[in-house]
Amino acid sequence: MNRRELLFLASGVVLSYVLFFAVVPLVSAIVNGYFYGGEQLYRLTWSHYVLPAAGAVATVLVAGWLQKEVNWPRSLKHQCVFIFAALLFLFFGFVLGVQAYRYTFILYGASSLDLPTLWYFFLFTPFWALVPGVVSGWLASLLLHCKTIKKGTS
Repeated sequence: MNRRELLFLASGVVLSYVLFFAVVPLVSAIVNGYFYGGEQLYRLTWSHYVLPAAGAVATVLVAGWLQKEVNWPRSLKHQCVFIFAALLFLFFGFVLGVQAYRYTFILYGASSLDLPTLWYFFLFTPFWALVPGVVSGWLASLLLHCKTIKKGTS
């Protein structure tokens, strides 16, 4: 990695924490309201603090690898497909994790895992903390490869 790539990677990590701490009060309020009857019991763990950086670094590295190996994403439209696919894979990974540990979630009263229940479990688990990292990592990789995108080679 050259100096420019490291600068954009670091800026993606910093932005991931800005987004993370901007979203924390909302997530905490929803989880406290749903799981704890409004009591202020939702606490962030070490995994919440690690996941934004992990999401940002992983997204920048995957986007950079795709750019170098297969010359994709090349346009803004491709970048939009890339972020949509990244967020879709994130959701599928979450659903697979919930299914793998379904007995744990049944203990919390989830007899059926419908979409609202999955949404609350997405917020209850540290999985939501990846989203700011993925979004900011995508933005960092978009800005890093801006010259390629400006050319508009589709």
